[in-house]
Amino acid sequence: MDIEALNTFLTLANTKNYTRTAAQLFVAQSTVTNRIHELEKELNIALFTRNNRSVELTVEGEQFKDYAEKVITLTNASLSEISSLHKYANHLRIGCSDSIYEGHLAPIILEHQRQFPNDALKITIGLSNLLMEQLQLHRQKSTLTNCKNTLFNRVRRTFDMLEVDKKTFEDEVLKAEGYVFVDFFGDGCVPCQALMPFVHEMADKYGDKIKFTSLNTTKARRLAIGQKILGLPVMAIYKDGEKVEEVVKDDATQESIEAMIKKYI
Repeated sequence: MDIEALNTFLTLANTKNYTRTAAQLFVAQSTVTNRIHELEKELNIALFTRNNRSVELTVEGEQFKDYAEKVITLTNASLSEISSLHKYANHLRIGCSDSIYEGHLAPIILEHQRQFPNDALKITIGLSNLLMEQLQLHRQKSTLTNCKNTLFNRVRRTFDMLEVDKKTFEDEVLKAEGYVFVDFFGDGCVPCQALMPFVHEMADKYGDKIKFTSLNTTKARRLAIGQKILGLPVMAIYKDGEKVEEVVKDDATQESIEAMIKKYI
């Protein structure tokens, strides 16, 4: 039984709504659903009764809530006491999606912790639009600059663009509000590789005005076909989940890509 599951349970018990719980925890709604499902499976009881608009604690859920609150309180107290015994040289807070962490950041973070055990790291996993809200509200401070330059540079390169996959494309692109840029590329696509540094430059230049993502179609062929991606490279703009414009194959030049981006910022 992990702490994240208990925190999710307590938050859902308070909000009585999966969407609001996901927003408060900065995770996808499916993550909340999965955590509650696994917790109920582990306990072999139903913690909530569900209807179309809200959830309510069952009798067993009410009883478990008392225990969960005690566990969280004790855990937070112990962590606070332990952390007070150690003074860290640097502090780093990173926000990223599940796919970015698992596919890119995890090995970088582990390597850094081995080399610099006196650096304090805090990782927040969530949807990119919610993480951006945190950043704008100064909750995700830009303390990257206080850490080792090697880690900062490696993390910065990772965060130029959000790499989505067949599991996260719907949440990050189709369900996203506003404009989203998608770089559809594929393994072995030479023009795609040639354009990639330029696209990352665009993400650096316009990333505060439009969300930049990329999708490896080699690993998501059905998804690519569903989005009518029949040749590569493809650079597309989505608005509120609908594709509004794209440049394809030979038309995908640096000039045409930047011109398309400028139309929607």
